[in-house]
Amino acid sequence: MRYTVKQNTLFIRGNFRAASTGVGGGIGEVKTVFNHTVPIDFNHDNPQSYLNSVAKDAGFGDDFYGLLTAVPMKDLCIFTYGYITVFVTAGTGNPNPKVPVMPAKLRPQTQKPAVSETKFNRKSEAETGAESPYSPHTINLIIHSRETLKDSALLEMIITATEAKADALSSLGRDYFGTTTDEVVVICDRADDAAEDTAGAGVARVHEYAGTLTDCGSKVYLCVKNGVIEALKRHEGIVPVKEPSFFVVSTMGGLNIMQWKPYCDFYPCHFKGQSCKLCYCPFYPCGDEELGDRIKASDGTPVWSCKRCLLNHYKEVAHFISDDIDATVSDAKAFAKAHNLRLTEK
Repeated sequence: MRYTVKQNTLFIRGNFRAASTGVGGGIGEVKTVFNHTVPIDFNHDNPQSYLNSVAKDAGFGDDFYGLLTAVPMKDLCIFTYGYITVFVTAGTGNPNPKVPVMPAKLRPQTQKPAVSETKFNRKSEAETGAESPYSPHTINLIIHSRETLKDSALLEMIITATEAKADALSSLGRDYFGTTTDEVVVICDRADDAAEDTAGAGVARVHEYAGTLTDCGSKVYLCVKNGVIEALKRHEGIVPVKEPSFFVVSTMGGLNIMQWKPYCDFYPCHFKGQSCKLCYCPFYPCGDEELGDRIKASDGTPVWSCKRCLLNHYKEVAHFISDDIDATVSDAKAFAKAHNLRLTEK
């Protein structure tokens, strides 16, 4: 899987088995998934035709699933946790409507949800004189697994992600659990193209289930819950940003979530002046023994180590990979060699 954000669109490329609740969705095999920002007053007679034009303008075929949102891509949040990556854009100006419920005397008594200080403002743009972060938007989730998901798991993961989204909104004190236009796409690398496994050694796992007690489901739940919270903070101006935010879930020293910053405590991990644009390698785990090694983690499980790899740390290579979303690790290596760049530390 490779992804890039170009102007107002997130593009994700690969060979995927996918399930989508969006326009033209369903279950099928696609090579492209994208989330495209439209104007706040967007109104199109044929959304599928519009999505086709977005894919065509980007040079991609009609084997895609596309999503639309009024949320700017600068507010995008990306969470990666092992073999799971989650992409979230979130705006809640059009929360789900209230629906009738059983009379109070016939149902168990529950506490009224607390109201958060960031509870959405219902004032319109006409009242405020500017675009409000609470104008009609949507919560779009795209979930990718490097490991294979059976169709049953693809569908169950939509349920898991939706529960995590509702949990995120509840934790913020919101009195709604979604918007009227929320969409979810779940994708996995096809079985014949999937990474060997998370360690780059052995046969990839195949997941039949994706509920909250499964390994893949628990990873998705954590990423979606935190992703929705962080994405809303950015869209509502609580955390000002100029570009998408990237987070890594780590289990080193206990479970923790780290946000990538231009300069981290480990800089320079290879050499001064290196590019950190691709802090988390888009090829991981590549399994290329010219670049890395198969080792055992402290708990004895196999893991792919790219400690000695220099490939993505050269500015020239980082830009080459970012500019060509379909570039492979072999393409990047060939580019580096053509520019006399050493692939690994001595």
